[in-house]
Amino acid sequence: MSKLATGNMRVGEIIIFIGKLQLFWFIILFRYLIIAGVFPATTAVIDLFFRTFEENNVNSKKLSFSIFKASAMENFKRSNQVGYLGLAALLFLYADFRLALVFTHNVYVTVCLGALLVILASSFLYLIPAIVRYDLSVKNSFRQAFFLLLANIPNTIAMVIGMGLAGLIGFFIPVLVLVPVPLFLLANAWFSYQSMIKLEKANEK
Repeated sequence: MSKLATGNMRVGEIIIFIGKLQLFWFIILFRYLIIAGVFPATTAVIDLFFRTFEENNVNSKKLSFSIFKASAMENFKRSNQVGYLGLAALLFLYADFRLALVFTHNVYVTVCLGALLVILASSFLYLIPAIVRYDLSVKNSFRQAFFLLLANIPNTIAMVIGMGLAGLIGFFIPVLVLVPVPLFLLANAWFSYQSMIKLEKANEK
């Protein structure tokens, strides 16, 4: 088989894999009435990406709804707890930042709140990957996400850039609007995975 044919098959496998992830994400999302389904479904997407990274290949034939659902249900409670606690903390800190910006006019308070907001938002990017990779309590999930952020600033920057590029690519290639979630989460999954491997290897020494 020629390299071109092999490459085309691989691209086809990736497209089918991503398409399945998006379809299954929607099924879990609506099955659990959106509010209870969004974080478990997102967790399952990250988990399936992690599995492909470990296997170093994409096999769309192995991906079934039963596998996706099992992943979502395994982390159902923790993903909702961690996701909504993190979101509540972000909204609360953002509200404080806006109040300081509009009413207090205190530069030091505003800068401190802004810095805390950036740190919390950056840590939030590691929350779902952390509960996928590790068996942690809710409290320790936040702690692990913060450690991952501190230990991997370059990866975090690359993650944000990658997620931003995914949004731009989706904007300029309309067909990709059909798979927005896996496309957006791919950079998050890849760079968080690399950050975890790096931290784990450092802890082994």
